Amino acid sequence: MLKGILVRIRSAVYDKRYIFTDHALEEADADNLSLDDVLTVLLTGDLESEDTDDPRGIRYIVRGVIDDIEIDVICRWRDDGTLLIIITVYVVGCDMMSVRKYPCEFCDTQLQQEPKYVTITRTRGGKWYIFEHVAARVCPNCGHRYFDADVLEMMESGMKEHPENARVVEAWAIALPDRAGR
Repeated sequence: MLKGILVRIRSAVYDKRYIFTDHALEEADADNLSLDDVLTVLLTGDLESEDTDDPRGIRYIVRGVIDDIEIDVICRWRDDGTLLIIITVYVVGCDMMSVRKYPCEFCDTQLQQEPKYVTITRTRGGKWYIFEHVAARVCPNCGHRYFDADVLEMMESGMKEHPENARVVEAWAIALPDRAGR
């Protein structure tokens, strides 16, 4: 049965029947993981475990190795079983991601996601990238955003090769004082 799950996940990746949450993108960026890294884990990794305790459905943890670093990709199937949702990704042992609960992974609303164009900021290798007019599906209840495979590939390409329509923008990085001891 477990082998059948991996075959199904890999088929979805090959067919581009997957979406990423903005949380997955943020976590990948934080760990300096590219789209290719995440997809390689899904295509070559092992099914580490299944979480059947989540009322929203079974979550799968696929573990793979990129450049001698273990990576986990947490995913599940959309209710109709046609689309793989990449919930989050992380470097194993790097933080507490494997035990964190996700209060929203999609807030359990029955409302249909709305197609919208959004602006998203990403980082890679210490550089910031601002993507404008990005096609996304947005939860009308909580605002969580989902990005299709083609959109992800366009963003990834934009971070590797600066397209002709790219422009430099001025921005200020402002560090706020530490208020943790308040």
